[in-house]
Amino acid sequence: MKRFIKDFTLRGLVAAGFGPLILVIIYYGYQLTENVTSRPMTEVNINILSCLVMAFIAGGIGAIFKVEKIPLGVATLIDAIVVYVDYLFFYLINNWIPIM
Repeated sequence: MKRFIKDFTLRGLVAAGFGPLILVIIYYGYQLTENVTSRPMTEVNINILSCLVMAFIAGGIGAIFKVEKIPLGVATLIDAIVVYVDYLFFYLINNWIPIM
């Protein structure tokens, strides 16, 4: 378990660097289409932190393939579920997708 946490953290830190970068690209695309002129700074900060945590979790969960001694199918299922729940949670709390 200690090895999993270490590998999870290292992979997560590597992936977390790309989350805010992707968000900046998305905001730049919004700016080019002139759909969004400005956003409150608190919203921008929350979105950047959300992307950071999303990328950390999504990147870190890949450690399940390397560290844990479980079958490939089970590891893939765990990875898919964690990434799906991770993205869904942050998309809903940030109102990136509507809740009907």
